[in-house]
Amino acid sequence: MLFAGIAVVFFLQLKKTNFSFEFVELRHPFLFLLAFILMPFNWLCEWRKWKITLQVAEVRSTNIVAFNAFLAGIVSGMLTPNMLGNFIGRIFYFQRRDRVAITVLTLFSNYAQFAMSIIIGIVCILILNETPFGEIPIFFSWIALPIIFVVFVLYFYFDFFFVKIFKRRMRILKLKGNYRFLSNFHWKVFLWSLLRLVIFALQFYLVIIAFGGSFTLDLLLWIGQYYLWVTLAPSLFFGKIIIRDSIAIWVLSLLVIDSNTIVAASFSIWIINLFLPTLFSILFLRSKKVLS
Repeated sequence: MLFAGIAVVFFLQLKKTNFSFEFVELRHPFLFLLAFILMPFNWLCEWRKWKITLQVAEVRSTNIVAFNAFLAGIVSGMLTPNMLGNFIGRIFYFQRRDRVAITVLTLFSNYAQFAMSIIIGIVCILILNETPFGEIPIFFSWIALPIIFVVFVLYFYFDFFFVKIFKRRMRILKLKGNYRFLSNFHWKVFLWSLLRLVIFALQFYLVIIAFGGSFTLDLLLWIGQYYLWVTLAPSLFFGKIIIRDSIAIWVLSLLVIDSNTIVAASFSIWIINLFLPTLFSILFLRSKKVLS
């Protein structure tokens, strides 16, 4: 059902963009392969964030259970905007008393990735001094730093605001009496999120070049801005497949890159980073169920 839905959506998307395989040429297969090789490192960053989450939540589990929960999170996250629903698959493998802490920390980890996309995207806009809407107005330069500051404050003081707003839920953050349990968690998740975004951007950069793009610093900066707009764009399911290609064309066509090349690169990245890991997760978890 998942594959059928994706096939229909992708067909409609290609039809809307007048995509044609005749104008797509994989000129540098090695770079495409390199982008594919980076995929495990991409998910390794998310795995490390998941292990830190379990450690901070003081949840005892074997690596097998943690891995199964991680894969289930990939599947459930695939069907929700920005992978926000990954906690649904993860908590299924743990007892009820641990689920609240896992949910809160997982959502917090997801926000770290969201915040990183916002911060890096704004920095790229400031360096380029341009967006798909045109040259940035002067007032944006004045509000950019305050926006980044607010994102930082909301991230690093999440526990403080949570306690102030939901006083009756303080025990969720205290866990076993450790009120400042997020102090070390903040930076670890933040840095892993940064590394994951760098891998995202590098993969997209390599794939665009593999399909005929040019090695330029501007392309890398526009890709950083692209992830900002993708993060902010609303969607319902399938990892934003419906709008990823449209946003990619909207942003990257400013570099005079052919729309067919952009669609091919965008869809390839979606296949590599989301579809294949989700398919592997489904098959792996099903085989484990059959074997058990």
